[in-house]
Amino acid sequence: MAGGDLKQAERLTRARNYPEVIRLLEPQVFRFRESFRFYYLLGMACLRTGDLAGAYSYLRRANQLNLDSVDCLLALAVLHLKRQELQEAIESWLAVQDLEPRNAIAQRGLNFVKQNPDIGRIVEELESDNLRRFLPERGLLAIALPRIFIALAGAALLVFAVPLAISLFERSHQPARIGLAEMNLPESAIVADTASGGEYRYILTDRQIDTTFQRMKSDFADYRDNLVQREANLLAASNAAPVVKDRARLLASYLKAPSFASLRDPFSYDEVAADPTLYRDCYVDWRGRVSNLVVTRRQISFDFLVGYYDERVLEGIVPVRLDFAADIDAQYPLEVLGKVRLDSGRIALDAVSLHQLGPVAPSGGN
Repeated sequence: MAGGDLKQAERLTRARNYPEVIRLLEPQVFRFRESFRFYYLLGMACLRTGDLAGAYSYLRRANQLNLDSVDCLLALAVLHLKRQELQEAIESWLAVQDLEPRNAIAQRGLNFVKQNPDIGRIVEELESDNLRRFLPERGLLAIALPRIFIALAGAALLVFAVPLAISLFERSHQPARIGLAEMNLPESAIVADTASGGEYRYILTDRQIDTTFQRMKSDFADYRDNLVQREANLLAASNAAPVVKDRARLLASYLKAPSFASLRDPFSYDEVAADPTLYRDCYVDWRGRVSNLVVTRRQISFDFLVGYYDERVLEGIVPVRLDFAADIDAQYPLEVLGKVRLDSGRIALDAVSLHQLGPVAPSGGN
């Protein structure tokens, strides 16, 4: 029966009846939680109907299940473009070229971004439904090339791919951030709120407020998003004047969720536990073990034993929830990339991605 539903979804996809694909598959997320084919079909249907949040969740999961699917990588590149994430789109196309050096669609995408460094122009093109030329032209499922060929092609492409990625990234993505990072406070703005008599978690001097705001702009331009969020939290809970908090909030609104590979400046459990308010909405990469695993139709949740991955030191117990399907084996340690939230003042995480780790060898010594 399961295969029958997927075959029907494929027929609906060929007929371009994407809403029906979503209606058929979406209620069965946990039934097919380990099926690449399921997530790819559902993600493509969401992408075609303009549901970018759904497309991102499902295609990302499909990519986790099959890293060598060229079709999935091409779809993710389009999705990243529509989300105005140029660096990530470029990385997806370069990953396709590692797998298929002569892939015309990936080259077309790289050329398109190179010729259109203005994000506004790119969004305009995509909104006019010209994304078809960047989507896979073949069947639903891509066949990966032999590993040895991939390795040789990847080595040859490295000489060209890295400079191209850096060049495209600097030309197309960075200018928008530089423009925002040059934002200044209005002349004659009062940086400290001394008149309202309000209660603040952090009391800062005028100089400390100004230094924090300038450091936030510098970190923003340098893509050190975790530091930016922490600085924004500091200003938000301080006696900084409303104009300062508004500008800090605006910068923080442009931050992007990282991946395991792109996360910079991760914070330790001890840092977060010392002052949870300061780390709200920051991202962490912690290892540990799973306890009290609960799986429902809409959500997975568990208590995360942080630091206990090798069963030696328990740093703390943190509730984790995730709104995407994942096959979690509580017998083995887990690595969680998550966004910090506060639940009645207690540290909790919204998981962004998971890595199931293998068995940890018993440690020797004392």
